[in-house]
Amino acid sequence: MEIIETERLRQLANSPGGKIGLAHLRWYSVNLFPGLGLGIAVRRSPSVPSETFLIAAQTLADKVSEADRAEGRIYPPLYRIREISLAIATRVAESVYDRDWAGTPRSKDVEAYIRTQMYEPNYRDHVNP
Repeated sequence: MEIIETERLRQLANSPGGKIGLAHLRWYSVNLFPGLGLGIAVRRSPSVPSETFLIAAQTLADKVSEADRAEGRIYPPLYRIREISLAIATRVAESVYDRDWAGTPRSKDVEAYIRTQMYEPNYRDHVNP
C-alpha cells in the first residue's frame, strides 16, 4: 500500500470534494500515533527522525488485511488498536536500535518489552464486586 504523508492527507482533507476528508485523517492519526509514541518513548532518543513516521505508516498499511480491503476499509478496525499499536511500536523501536539512535540498550525481545510498557485497560467492577 502506498504511503501518504500527513501533509498530503491534510491537503486532500481540506480540498473541496476531496475523497479522503477529515474523517480519514483522524483515523490515520488514531491508528498511527499510539504505537509511534510508544516506540519513541521506549527507545528514549533525544530526536525523532522523519523516517520514523514512514516506518510507522508502512507498518499501519501492512496491518490492513485482505478482509479489511474487501469490506472497503483503508485502516484496520478500531478493536485491533492494541495489536496495531504494538506492531508499530515494535517496528519503530527496532529500526531505531538498528540505526544506533536509541538512548537505551536493546532488549533481547523488543516486542515483549514493549508489551510490558503498554497500559492495560482493566478496571475493577465497583457495581458487582
